Amino acid sequence: MNRDRAYRLLCDLLAGRAGATDWEALTPAGWEALLQSALGEGVAPLAYWHYSQHGWPASMPESLRFGLAAAYYDTAAFNALLYAELACILDA
Repeated sequence: MNRDRAYRLLCDLLAGRAGATDWEALTPAGWEALLQSALGEGVAPLAYWHYSQHGWPASMPESLRFGLAAAYYDTAAFNALLYAELACILDA
């Protein structure tokens, strides 16, 4: 799968048009391209949230789930630090 195809699949997923995608037809290389596209565009945490809310495709490799989960929880931890710092700034 080329990068453009992975990018379009990612856009469809995030725009709520994922139902028309045949996720089961993706190869492991296609899934990896999707992950790399999500990481590169900074939307991997959003992709993780979408899949956790709407269901994970059965053909999705576990390594991809871990990659999306890591991005999601890294972002959550960073945001917690930012909010804690913001609270200190607002108190001052």
